[in-house]
Amino acid sequence: MREQTRLENWPTISDPFLDAVATAEQSGTGSCNYALRTERLPEGNLVYLRQQREGERVVQTPLGFGRVCEKGIIICGYEVKTPGFLGFLKARKIRTISEDQRESIQAELLARLNKAPDYVEFW
Repeated sequence: MREQTRLENWPTISDPFLDAVATAEQSGTGSCNYALRTERLPEGNLVYLRQQREGERVVQTPLGFGRVCEKGIIICGYEVKTPGFLGFLKARKIRTISEDQRESIQAELLARLNKAPDYVEFW
């Protein structure tokens, strides 16, 4: 049985420094989304976020102990045109990716990127 995809709102990017500080205070490890990218695939425009987060590995720095940052991506889904007669007045939407398509889309995106990320996650 195929998982139903959903339409989600377009992601927004806030100040990465403030985002990292806020998540560090709330959860103990900081993370931030610092870029929103699209990649043209045969199925359409794939939207993904570039993210940086504190990893598990701890190192000693001149300022004390700190966590090593990892850079990864979060694959949001495909950009879709907003349905309806006045769709151009509505916010853009993203169609999420079903579980059975994730491996192939991840492999295709990683083949197109210059540098492989430390991790890949999906919305």
